[in-house]
Amino acid sequence: MFGFREARRGEGGYTLVELLVAMTVLAIVFLPLSALLAAGGSGMVQAGRRTAAANLCREKMEEIKARGCSYYLDAVDAAPGGIYLEMENLGFFRRETKLQQLELTLEGEDAGVAMLKIDVQVKWQEGAAEQCVELSSYLAGR
Repeated sequence: MFGFREARRGEGGYTLVELLVAMTVLAIVFLPLSALLAAGGSGMVQAGRRTAAANLCREKMEEIKARGCSYYLDAVDAAPGGIYLEMENLGFFRRETKLQQLELTLEGEDAGVAMLKIDVQVKWQEGAAEQCVELSSYLAGR
């Protein structure tokens, strides 16, 4: 009547025990998988921040090299201890640039060549720890 069939023993449908076993197996598989996906997402965020910091270092390094050694020599000479420091707050990141004059004497030459040692650090806070990317280079006067 009403289009329903009577359930007979051994026919279709799942028992409550079968459903509980299936759900337990799925939970055992998906919980570690979801933790793995969360860790992967966190790793991607960290890698993205490290890449952004490296790009900020490279950008500053290229800016200094484009201006040339002679542009910065007076600032370095006037700085206390002969070390010029520049600090920039870039939102999430802090960039610290340190320029120091070095004198390079070439073999067979009486006069030395003015050089700058360039150190650029980009720092940021990640959790309880401070992270840092640093690039160093040298720039000679022409």
